[in-house]
Amino acid sequence: MCSSDLEVLVDELTRCGVTDVVLCPGSRNAPLSFALHRADTARRLRLHVRIDERTGAFLALGLALRSGWPVPIVCTSGTAAANLHPAVLEACYAGVPLLAVTADRPPEMVGTGANQTVVQAGLFAGAPRLEISLGVARRGTGQQDGWRAAVSRAVGVALGRAGVPPGPVHVNLPFAEPLVPEVGPGAGDWPEPLTGRRGNAPWTTYPPPAQPATRLPLDPAAPTLVLGGALPATAARPPDAAAGGWGGAPVVAEPSSPLWPGALRTGPWLLGSPRSDELRPTQVLLHGRPTLHRSVARLLADETVAVYAVAGTVDPVGAGLPRSVRAIGTPPPLRAPAEWTARWGDADTAASVALDKALAEPSAPMGLRLAAALVEALPPGALLTLGSSNPVRDVSLAARPRTGLTVLANRGVAGIDGTVSTSAGATLAHDTGPGYALLGD
Repeated sequence: MCSSDLEVLVDELTRCGVTDVVLCPGSRNAPLSFALHRADTARRLRLHVRIDERTGAFLALGLALRSGWPVPIVCTSGTAAANLHPAVLEACYAGVPLLAVTADRPPEMVGTGANQTVVQAGLFAGAPRLEISLGVARRGTGQQDGWRAAVSRAVGVALGRAGVPPGPVHVNLPFAEPLVPEVGPGAGDWPEPLTGRRGNAPWTTYPPPAQPATRLPLDPAAPTLVLGGALPATAARPPDAAAGGWGGAPVVAEPSSPLWPGALRTGPWLLGSPRSDELRPTQVLLHGRPTLHRSVARLLADETVAVYAVAGTVDPVGAGLPRSVRAIGTPPPLRAPAEWTARWGDADTAASVALDKALAEPSAPMGLRLAAALVEALPPGALLTLGSSNPVRDVSLAARPRTGLTVLANRGVAGIDGTVSTSAGATLAHDTGPGYALLGD
């Protein structure tokens, strides 16, 4: 048994597979800070300490975005907790499993004028998939069993394994004084971890209800355009998606989509070109959530085009779906018309030649030229995090899609804040090569 309730809480996080925690130290969260430090010293998790809560939250977001696994951001009470809100919103709309663990004053202190005390229940409005308020942490209260269940549930909900899409969870933890733990025999003694870690974690007792896969009612032989956008962080990347295999159907994908390596380079340009009528699909298949280009948005808003979404790649709870989506499910094997797909291929080849010629001109926009050159130059296995304003659009419009590169961007709510910290967190979770970021306007 752990020597304190808080070591039980931290132990349950590790038993559920959590490997990284971001800590913003403060007075009210000091007891949890000590417990996390002991866990880091015992190599049970990797602790990242930041003094700014907004920065720390986006660091945790980047870690979770790249790993697809819940990462807690732990902070003290009051305005410190409020500074997590931007990252919690991004996690909500992007489907990222972020755990916002906020220290709090005991309930009897709320409304008394006590320092660093605000009403923290509902602090993040409707963004969290779940809010949990644990009992007041007092020395020797013996709440271990209830806390284990709460932590297990929080991890499961964040992962989308409790019948809701993946996303942020808010765990509020009131602390009563004394806030500095006693140190004595047994302090830092941890129970044996569960075997298998992520494979046998306790939240597997809360599986989502079994739902049969719905076959989409689209015509497999009709002219179908596949649109690729960003996926929830925990979404599976099917092998055929990574290879671009959609029965010959043309693919227009954003850089953060797993479909991008097999996508047409100039798709967004072609959808807005004078040739768009002859390239027009009768059906669109959404794989993820496209957010970048007006030409894509106009196509999705066209009532004469049937729009369908691939189950598991879109989040109807956080970001929502275009109103034109008729159904969500599993598509049948596509057999796009050969003449129509060849027309797309020829147009992409011609447009790509024209684009390269334009980019070679000294007067070409520097952002587009830089994006194309950077993507081509990065080594295999690299990670590239893109700023949400011009950089992600420059890469989408100018770079040549390629394999061997992981591309991320905060496109949930597309905020321009937090990108440096998101990139740092994502790089810490990236183990196949170096990390880079393209920022600015």
